[in-house]
Amino acid sequence: MPVRCSVEHLTYTYPAAPTPALREVAFDVTAGEVALVAGANGAGKSTLLAALAGFAPHFFGGHLEGDVWLDAPSGERLSMRHTPLAEWVTRVGLVFSNPFNQMSGARLTVFEEVAFGLENLGVPPDEIRRRVAAVLDQLGLAALADRSSYALSGGQQQRVAIASILVLEPELLALDEPTAQLDPEGTREVLAALEALSQAQHIVVVATHDLEAFEPLATHGLVLRDGRVARRGAFADVVRQPGLAALGVTPPLSAALESGAWKPWSATPPPFDLTPDDLALPTFLEVRVENVAYRYPEGVEALRSVSLVMKPGQVVALVGRNGAGKTTLSKMLIGLLRPEAGRVLIGEHDARAFSVARLARWVGYVFQNPADQIFKRTVWDEVAFGPRNLGFSPERLKWAVELALAACGLEGLAAAHPYELLPNQRRWVTLASALAMETPVLVLDEPTGGFDRFDHLRLRHLLRALRAAGRTLLLITHDMSLVAEVADQVVVMGEGRVLAEGTPRQILTDDELLAKAGLEPPPVVRVGRMLKLPREVCTEEELAKALRDRNGGIWRSGFLGV
Repeated sequence: MPVRCSVEHLTYTYPAAPTPALREVAFDVTAGEVALVAGANGAGKSTLLAALAGFAPHFFGGHLEGDVWLDAPSGERLSMRHTPLAEWVTRVGLVFSNPFNQMSGARLTVFEEVAFGLENLGVPPDEIRRRVAAVLDQLGLAALADRSSYALSGGQQQRVAIASILVLEPELLALDEPTAQLDPEGTREVLAALEALSQAQHIVVVATHDLEAFEPLATHGLVLRDGRVARRGAFADVVRQPGLAALGVTPPLSAALESGAWKPWSATPPPFDLTPDDLALPTFLEVRVENVAYRYPEGVEALRSVSLVMKPGQVVALVGRNGAGKTTLSKMLIGLLRPEAGRVLIGEHDARAFSVARLARWVGYVFQNPADQIFKRTVWDEVAFGPRNLGFSPERLKWAVELALAACGLEGLAAAHPYELLPNQRRWVTLASALAMETPVLVLDEPTGGFDRFDHLRLRHLLRALRAAGRTLLLITHDMSLVAEVADQVVVMGEGRVLAEGTPRQILTDDELLAKAGLEPPPVVRVGRMLKLPREVCTEEELAKALRDRNGGIWRSGFLGV
């Protein structure tokens, strides 16, 4: 009989929590199927995956009602509640959203890290080597086998984390935002691996905000709201149901058009009352990177004669494969790394001549991983730390912190401990911390990881307001839709070099360049081509206008009516 997972009336409450995180959740998924779990942040997606894997309640504690049942090929039926966690995890594998949390810290290389679980299960060495080599090749990691897991980019670490679970060959694989830090090429490799697992009659359950990427693979859809099932059914049906936007879900663009639910993101008003004047500063700074080169101590050549210019009132998007050198370059601006050759000018100041503390007066930096940046006990103290160290007066400090909290939707969370917040809220805390320092230059490294629809809309409005206020903005991202909507200039990197520069339209409609850089056009470009519109569209506003023009100025609901 095929493997089957049945979730029956699952209700779970974390220790000391006043209300359940999951409430009466029920669904079935069978071998060969891929189920996507969607919903706003805080809806219960990660908790559901933790329950599938037995971590809730066996590791986290708390109170559980209902059960998760696994029907094995042998005919035995296992209960998650009554199966020891050590046995259950050999059948159900969980990939965390933050790859750093999954690294053992006990192994020196990528190969050893991926082999660690098999070693603990007592698998013979020859079989370990065979299985590890196969999964590294499958996920495009073979060339990194001898590298330290901690010397990789965030996206490369994400693939290592996935490989460490895939190699165990679990009957059910649960993945929490597995592609949030991956470039398109890495995403394709992960999707191919998951498709191979489903074809081999494994069960795959994925919690994700990126329904667009998983659309070709998904068979089932489950949308949660406040811990309850709000939508459930075949994936193609679920993503065409009305009201998904109100649930914090962005369906695939073609599905939204077909259902008549789509409208340009800019049609949604900003979630704050801030104006560019509120965000304006008396100082504007241009950033110039001139022929910068850098090699890491272990010998990896990360940057090779890189040059670019970032002007005030401009959003520059830095795009490219994981490991292309984007984050390395951005760290030059704040002095966390120093060029071996060339120079970085912040205004007229050579960054090599200043300490990190001094550069922080001019350049605000938001790390890819919020855990690298947060260390205070309250959100207020975290956001106030930078401006306080810059010597802001009490009045200016209060103004700067309150403004940053309002911009980032954190007004009611000032007294909360940052690590009691949801992961997306912690990301907003790091952005608020940078905003409060009132720096004329702002660097954001993969700012949308783990963001739901509401977060995406807030960030787009905020970036446009900051640009209008004259800030100099560097955006490092794999989110091509965000690039299309907010960037003025796009810099494509590959193997430590600048491959191309241009406007979003020039870059995102150049198929040959995107293929060379391992990137893909945003959904708007692909859908516009599919509809055979008379001109190439790049942004949602352009798509909406083209559809109105085709229909004589009338907006029609439904894909078939355009």
